[in-house]
Amino acid sequence: MSAGLPATVSQWVVARLGRITLAVDARWVEGAQHASAPLTELPRRRGPLAGLLPTVLGLVPVVDLARWVRMKPADAAAQAAPDNPAEGRPEPYYLLLREGEQRLGVRVDALLGVRHLGPECLQRVHQQDDEEELFDAVLMPGDDDTPLCVLEPQRAMQLLSVWMDAADRGNVSTSPSSNASTGTAAAASAGAGTEPAVPLALLRVGGRAIAVESACVAELFSMPALSTRLPGGRASIGFAPWRGRTLPVLDPAWLLQLDEPVDGAPLALVLRDAQDRHLLLPVDELVGTCTMPAELTPPAADAPAWRGRRWNREGELVEQLCARTLLELLPEASLAQPGAGAAAQRPQNTNTLPHMLLHAGRPFAVPATDLLAVVEAPANDLAVLSWRDRQLPVRALPGADQGRLLAVVDSGDGCTALRIDRLLGLLPAHAAERSPLPGRPGAYMLSTAAPRASYVVRSGRELALDSVPVG
Repeated sequence: MSAGLPATVSQWVVARLGRITLAVDARWVEGAQHASAPLTELPRRRGPLAGLLPTVLGLVPVVDLARWVRMKPADAAAQAAPDNPAEGRPEPYYLLLREGEQRLGVRVDALLGVRHLGPECLQRVHQQDDEEELFDAVLMPGDDDTPLCVLEPQRAMQLLSVWMDAADRGNVSTSPSSNASTGTAAAASAGAGTEPAVPLALLRVGGRAIAVESACVAELFSMPALSTRLPGGRASIGFAPWRGRTLPVLDPAWLLQLDEPVDGAPLALVLRDAQDRHLLLPVDELVGTCTMPAELTPPAADAPAWRGRRWNREGELVEQLCARTLLELLPEASLAQPGAGAAAQRPQNTNTLPHMLLHAGRPFAVPATDLLAVVEAPANDLAVLSWRDRQLPVRALPGADQGRLLAVVDSGDGCTALRIDRLLGLLPAHAAERSPLPGRPGAYMLSTAAPRASYVVRSGRELALDSVPVG
């Protein structure tokens, strides 16, 4: 079994993709979102990279698992054209996975909940390890339940840099042997002392192609109005608000030593380093992602320290912007402090467990430990659900008995199938502020800052008590 498979995991995020049921180690899952925004396609896209997904944390590369998974015809069409869903087809879910500063998204057809299965349920599938195989094991829940195909996020993260580099060059082959050779060559180069491939965001700023280390990109969003404008001839043109902070806005003409001023950039890129210094850079366009090629030209002799090496990309000169150096050298970066009262607004008491966000007449949250599964409601609208050799009563919250899905919740003394409209997503641990509900001892709600929303938390037992029989 590959090194990427965990030995002690007992909590798995479960989703449906094509003809399989997918399981991901919950520790890798940063969140899930029901996205309607279109993907930003990478130039000359090939192979498994579907594009870039807009999230509150910035743009996240999305891996198309259709290369590994047998899709149903309708699902395959949706994967091929995710921005044009069929009429009446629900918008896709994306699981957001994270390791350190690296993130990737995985498109799934439906989010099914969280399962608690120990390592004894893991069974290896492939006897010979393949460095581009993302599914090397299955989880066998028992009770004749459907096996869960285990996705290895660590391996996907390791391959992500190679995929992005190949997508930028436009020469990725869909042949597994060809891709395996690429991965082997990259590993051999790293072992020979070559610098590891660092993911870069490729931007257009002031008419120039600029590459910035992705780890320094905090967010890309529409350019805000300046709250303060400064006189020209300096590094910053003013200040703009961002998430409770006031950030200095860089002057692209000063930064790149251009002769003409640069105005009207539609986008804003937030640069951030480990010391919590921030700068906002006006950006004309996000071109995609890339890594540095082998052949590089050193920076000009008189260039400031933050202007890095250069290379030719299809006839266009690309220049590296050394964001860490820029943030360290410009005193303006240290001025990006939280606004008045922002520190007090930071959550002091957060959710210690992941929560599933459901909608049944209104949105609410359920502790992941209380939600056992989400299944489609039977077409014959029975009052009893056959689930894992058990007959569960089907119930509904008052005024919400038309849901097309059933959430199986643990009510403490058994299980109940609760009608819901839809599954909104997964809220990871420590991602929301927890506050008590007045007049309800022990009850609480969770509030998120981005997007700004609040969810009353309801346990499986409470839902069972508040619901009424169906039929």
